[in-house]
Formats: sequence, structure tokens, C-alpha cells
Amino acid sequence: MSYLNTLRFHFAGDFFSNPSTVNNDPAHYENALFDRSTLWKRQDATGMNGWWNPEGAHAFRFQNVKTTAAFHTDGTPVQPASDAVLSLNVESRIRNSAKMVDLDPDQQLVSMIFGLRISLTNDDGDELLAGIMDPAPFTEIWQRGNTGAGDERASAAYQSTVNVTSWGDLSSSLFLQQLKAASSDVLSIKFNVDGYVMSFDSPRFATGRVVGSIGTASAAEPKHFIAGRHFETAARPNDIIFPGFRPVNGINYCVGIHDITRNKFRLDLGNALPVTPSKGPINTAILGQLFLGCKMADGTVKEIDEIPYAGGNWYETSAGIVEVPANRTLTANENSLINSSVVCILSQTAEGKKIITEEANGSAYVRADMFVARMNPGDATEIKFFATQFGKPLPKARISFAFSIPRHIVVADFPSGGLNFPSSIQTDAAGLATLRLQAIDPGNARIYYTETFPREHIDGQVYRINYGLIGRRTPNISDFLSVLVWNTFTPDNPITWHGSMKDVMTQFGDMYPIMANDQNISLDLADYEQISQQRLKILHVVKLTVEDPMYMPVTRDLSRTRQEALIKWLENVGADGKPLLGTPPVVPHYIATNIPLTHFSPASDPGSKTIFGEKMQKNSVNKINLESND
Repeated sequence: MSYLNTLRFHFAGDFFSNPSTVNNDPAHYENALFDRSTLWKRQDATGMNGWWNPEGAHAFRFQNVKTTAAFHTDGTPVQPASDAVLSLNVESRIRNSAKMVDLDPDQQLVSMIFGLRISLTNDDGDELLAGIMDPAPFTEIWQRGNTGAGDERASAAYQSTVNVTSWGDLSSSLFLQQLKAASSDVLSIKFNVDGYVMSFDSPRFATGRVVGSIGTASAAEPKHFIAGRHFETAARPNDIIFPGFRPVNGINYCVGIHDITRNKFRLDLGNALPVTPSKGPINTAILGQLFLGCKMADGTVKEIDEIPYAGGNWYETSAGIVEVPANRTLTANENSLINSSVVCILSQTAEGKKIITEEANGSAYVRADMFVARMNPGDATEIKFFATQFGKPLPKARISFAFSIPRHIVVADFPSGGLNFPSSIQTDAAGLATLRLQAIDPGNARIYYTETFPREHIDGQVYRINYGLIGRRTPNISDFLSVLVWNTFTPDNPITWHGSMKDVMTQFGDMYPIMANDQNISLDLADYEQISQQRLKILHVVKLTVEDPMYMPVTRDLSRTRQEALIKWLENVGADGKPLLGTPPVVPHYIATNIPLTHFSPASDPGSKTIFGEKMQKNSVNKINLESND
């Protein structure tokens, strides 16, 4: 049961996201060198400065999103004249927008959405359904479009669950009655984002297209991916891995499920097909006709049927989900072939017919459900893995794990001891396995420069952990773990502004200009007096859960020991009613000179993900050998 089952509805419209981009550059984290007069400005002829949107608020919300199609339990489409579900608005907030933030300046390719409220409303404002989406990172980013600059060409996907908070009057919708009966507490959601406009002069600045689906959910299934049939792809030679990644045959990673109950094979191509122009319709000229097939052990292919796609507003109304065969059911022989063969997709163009994507590893696949973690020293986090073959659980499969160390970090200075985990784990009879991560204080050891500028003051260490089935390839380049382990922070005693809090708060103030410049907020986190005046408000938002859209700091990069110190400092006021000021230090912590203004080189392309992709391409990472048996 998931958004890819029959009982589901689709939606399409715009999304708005305005992240602050000052914190995209690791060099900006050194307080002593931060120059607000330049780094709070947008990119100009002199360089990146504050990148393309320094005064962003990290908001994320849907705009003008409407339901576009729905399907009953038996797979029949809902008819607009008989069901109100096809005339509803899909909204994402009442008062406060959700927040979208990167994990770390050294990992900007798993941007995560927190506090997204999803609701279905009619034009009178009546709410028929409401819920909160579990925080989720994007995955499988690629270059989908062929026009525009920066991230406008890119596309990525979010998948999660929505915890239902209320159902309204459903008398006007049989479909929503069925959805509530089948999955009243939790729903499955998947949406794709593309066509994001980064030009400040455009009326669509910070806006892109969102297309997605919502359906039933099951506790036995992963929240953030489909445990089905996964199709791999490959990059063109010399391509940027993310997000300039362009598949050789024009089709990105995608997934399908074999619905044996209805004798159908259902594909999700929502984030897999190219478009032209960016944010436009599917580019059929690249792919031609598509067919579903089964690849035998000897390499021969048995075609199943054509994959109907494209045309008009096909993408917006289908969310890229398509059933094969379209006008009949699978035969007993076809069901048998799908159950025991590698499934593939073929393309028919003027140049002939060929396989453009197929399952790897004899249809064996493993994936982590949640693949991003934020951890404090002493924390233990458990990550679930699901292994399948031919879409069924794969028992007693061994999964291997190893660090992947970026080449721009000196290996001797990479504190791998900050995160412990086993070298391998084994799945149970249900194809499930759990990896336990144990965090230890990594120390502040991110070294990018030497001599006069020994390190940047970024809290903690970000780790990439590669994984895969032992003896098999990892077919999807997005399938790895990203883990941020913070340092242990030891404040002065008693905690004072000059002794501990100034360095911490100044950095947040520098990285988030809108706090000081927005007249509705007017709080400079580098200013002791302003903090003192708004002490109670700051205490309130710092104590919220990280999932709350009002949580502070909005970037979600405050460690627990720093959070505890900040709360204690704000609560322990002196005789003047203000937090303790302390004594200014006699000398700076250190003095650095002749240091590059920016860690990343300025580029003509303003896309933050694109620039980070360039960095990843230039600084390739070590890959683990999954052929061993240890």
C-alpha cells in the first residue's frame, strides 16, 4: 500500500522555496573574516558574495496546486462530475510555511523539508483532509530540462508519509471515503519538483513546478521509497554527477510494482522522463515509443506491451504513473515472466529499438529507508534497510558499509572515529536489516586550508557511507547515507555572552540575514542587546521540536550541547534581567590574513546545487569494494 497503488490521487501546481544561500559556502563560517557588507549581497560581477539569494527565509510551500486525477480501489478513474475530489486545492500551510534546509555546506544534495502541512480544501475553504508530512530529503536529482540556468534544468523527488490530523465532511467524495477507510491515520506521498527559477528579476523567482501523488500507506513498507522493481541508469562521460547528471539513454532512475491482484505492472516515471523546455511537457523526441519487457538469462527480450505516456498535460494529470498493459490484463505467462525475470524498458525511435533501462544485479536491490541523519556525540541511530529480488523480500542478504572520504579533505584529518558502525549486516526472513550508527565527538577537524587558516569553524563532521549488497553493484548513485555528527560544546561556567555565546550566535546571525533585515523580525543574532530584548521569544522557538516549522535556528544545525547551553544562558539572567554578558576577551581567538573570500570558485551558473555538483565532480570520492565477503 503506497502512493503507487490504485487508490490514489494526483496533484500539480507550483512550489515556492527561498533558502538563504549565505551558508552554502564553508569559508563563510569563520566569524573573524565574515564581511556583511559584501557577503549579504547577491551574486554580482565581483563574485558569488552571498550567492543568489542571501536574504531567503528557507520557506517551502505549495502555490496554486490542484488535484488533477484520482483512482478508485478497483483502478477505475474518478469522474469529475460525480466526485468533489477533482475540484480541490492542495495546500501546505495555514500560518507558517514549512522549511527546506541542507544537511551541511559539505552535503547540499539531500535538502530536507520540515513541517510541511498538507490539506485538501474546497473553494469555500472547507478542509476535507489535513496532515503533517514526516521530514524527508530529496533524492535522484538530475538534469531533466534543457533550458534556463542553474537549477532550473534540474529535477528531484521527495517521498514520505503524511500523518493525518483530521478528516472533514467527505459526503461529496466517494473517493475520499474509500481513502479514509483504507488508510485513516497515515498516507503515502511522493512529489517531483522541477523548473525552479533562480533569476531575481523573474516574476517566478524562487518558484518551480510540483507534481505528485497521495495514496494509502502501510507500516510494513518503507516510508521514503518503494520496495518494488528498481531501474538503473548511467551518466554520460564527463558529466557532473549531481545535478548535471544526464542519463545516457535519456531516462532517469525509476521504480515499478507488479500488481498481481489486478494483473498489471505499474510504473512511476514522474522523475524519470526528460522535458522540453524546462518545466515543459515530456520530450517524446528523445525517447520515442516506450515498451515494457522482460530480459531473459540469455539476453533475449520478451516484450509485454507499450507504455502509454506523454501528450498534452499527461504529466500533470498522471504524475508520471502509468499501468501496463493499458487496455488489457497481464496473461498468466506474462505474470510468470515478470516474477522471475529482469524487467526492462525499451525505446523505439527511427534508429531502432533498444533497452534504455533495466533492473541491475539480477533484479536484486537494497536501499536505506531514511538516508540522512543528524547526530550528537553519544547518540545511537538505527536505519532500516529493505532488500528485494524480483520485488519480493530477499532474506539472508549481506549488506556492506564503508566510509567514502571526499578528496578535498586530508585523509589524516578526517575523524572517522566520530561514527561507528558494523562493516556488514544481514537481512532477516522478511528482507529487513537494521544498521546501528553510534556517534562519538569527532572534534572540529574540517581542514581545507593550511598555515594561516588552519580550519573553518563549522560544527561537526559530515560523513558519507556507501553501502550495497556484497558481491553486487550499487546501481543508483543516490543510494548512500549522509550523516552529520556534531561536536561536543563545552561553554564557560557560568555561561556568558563573551565567554561562549557570542561566537555561536554571531555565526547564525551572519548566515541568516533576513533575521536582522526583515522589519517583522528585526533580530540581529550577533547583537547582545537585541537578543536580551527578545529573550523569551528566542527561548520559545529554540525549545520547539526540530520538526516544527517555527523551530530556531531554521537551518536545523544547532547541536544539542549548544542548544542546552543557549537555553541555560537565556534562562539564567542577571540583576539587570539580561543574560550574563561576561568580560570581552583581551585578544581574538586567532588572527588570519590573506584568506580566500570564498571556498568555492565563482561560476557563471548561479545554481547552488549545480555549483555543489561541480565541487563533487572535481573532488571525486573513494568508493568501497563491495566484492569482498567480510
